[in-house]
Amino acid sequence: MQPQQAPGSCHYTYIGSDPLPDRSCTPGAVNPQVTQADIDSTICRSGYASSIRPPEDVTEPEKEASAAAYGYTKPFYNAEYDHLIPLEVGGDPNDPSNLWVEPPDNPNATSTSNTKDVLENRLNSLVCDGQITLATAQQAIATNWVTAYEKYVGTPPTYASAPTTTATGPTAGSPSPTNSASSAASCQATASPSNDGYSGDYEIYIHSNQPDREATASDAGDTWSHETDGSGYVDIRLFHTGPGESVTVTVGGASCSTTV
Repeated sequence: MQPQQAPGSCHYTYIGSDPLPDRSCTPGAVNPQVTQADIDSTICRSGYASSIRPPEDVTEPEKEASAAAYGYTKPFYNAEYDHLIPLEVGGDPNDPSNLWVEPPDNPNATSTSNTKDVLENRLNSLVCDGQITLATAQQAIATNWVTAYEKYVGTPPTYASAPTTTATGPTAGSPSPTNSASSAASCQATASPSNDGYSGDYEIYIHSNQPDREATASDAGDTWSHETDGSGYVDIRLFHTGPGESVTVTVGGASCSTTV
């Protein structure tokens, strides 16, 4: 177990309902074994993040200590022990300066899925497609992930208030539930112009709490489907979509929407 900051020494800040870590406690840290030269054999290889993620018997006590450092006393079932610079863009897997208990941005969250997850997958895609450098992605998400989301994905989902707990669940220091099937199905969707050179083509970024399920995105003229990955994320491209057009998304039993 890595040592954590002293209890009560770290403080969250918020942009709307989106939490940011205390930069004096969690500035981010990169994995020295991941460089621009080896991304094809590391972050761009399927299964890489899972292969280096620390086991729960290490991260659970660290999560409790990190929660104490941030003064986080709400339930753990919808709070993620998060890598500020994600493993998918070369973040260090267990450096305490790269880990923080991330509160839910959605007051109705029923899982640890959150808006920042969408950005993490988007940055991985951009780096692996050669559109931005590894260092650019790392710096952007470490400096201010909300600003990075606005730049690389679009306007983040907005909620009525800062995160609050609306359902009962285990508190910090208690085990998190392992049966996610009992959680209500949910999804988030955002849209951003594709970088394929064709005006009217849009990427629909979808994150849900339903991994390995069919997701469908529909505008006025087209419907396209792909399966979510193991984290519940999928990117669906729609073609010839007009600005201001509404896109409806379904993932299993969940539905959500976005405007291009």
